Amino acid sequence: MLKIALPSGEMLSPTLDLFQKTRIGVTRKLPRQFDVRFSGISILDRGWIEKSVDIPRDVASGEFDVGIATLDLILEAQARVVMCADLQFNRATTGRPTEVVLYCRRGRKLKGAEQVPHGSIVCSEFPNLTRRFFKERGRRVVVIPSRGSTESLIARKGGFGVSLREKGGTLDDNDLKVVERMVRSGTFLIANQKAFRDSRKGPQIAHLTRLLKGTVSARDSLMLEMNVPKDRLKAVLAALPKREGQSPDIQQLADPTWVSVTYLVQTGEFNDLEDKLYRIGARSIVAGAEETVIP
Repeated sequence: MLKIALPSGEMLSPTLDLFQKTRIGVTRKLPRQFDVRFSGISILDRGWIEKSVDIPRDVASGEFDVGIATLDLILEAQARVVMCADLQFNRATTGRPTEVVLYCRRGRKLKGAEQVPHGSIVCSEFPNLTRRFFKERGRRVVVIPSRGSTESLIARKGGFGVSLREKGGTLDDNDLKVVERMVRSGTFLIANQKAFRDSRKGPQIAHLTRLLKGTVSARDSLMLEMNVPKDRLKAVLAALPKREGQSPDIQQLADPTWVSVTYLVQTGEFNDLEDKLYRIGARSIVAGAEETVIP
């Protein structure tokens, strides 16, 4: 059975929401308790809610078999883990993609990190990531670790800063500009390398990965059902978007001249596809949201 680390703070709510939609119950005896138990799935032994910054290292060390962590923290920790699944959600504060960005005062005429002068001081909330970033670009800078409110320091004293940006309002309101986006972050299911290769835990990790990815995939999927005259079936099938490993389900209806066709489509495809199918001759077209889609 697997031990899993769940992120505390603003990351906890979207994590619990994902597990709930995957029909995995997460319970605590007390509201502020860190130790959690699971229901609806037998492969999860126990979980622990901890600071997001600690999860990459704790999974890499083997304290946990799997965990939920953001890419920026994985890279900052230089954690050697297996990236199992992109869970496609971000911090609960905005729900928007988050980025690690290099920035300075708006008056400086810089078009990228390659133009940052040698010897510049960079105050960074991601010092390890920042050092690698500038080293890869051949720039010799002095990286000073910062524990937060870096934007305030750069706005007051100048220089360069590295922080996590969600909406960008703090930079705009304080006359700061982005010099370069360093990392576009996201949330991932990660696994310990040894556990991932283990003959017992490996298949369990793969099982959990499929379930969570299935829930993520279902967000953008619709199950399309329609009735089609047999003499229009070939044209309807030709109009459906083709995907590897996916084939329409065709069932005979009570009327021998009609069949029912069921097919999984992407949400963004439906409106234009519906018009095309209706023009061909499909009728009683129904599109329903799915909870889980496992290829």
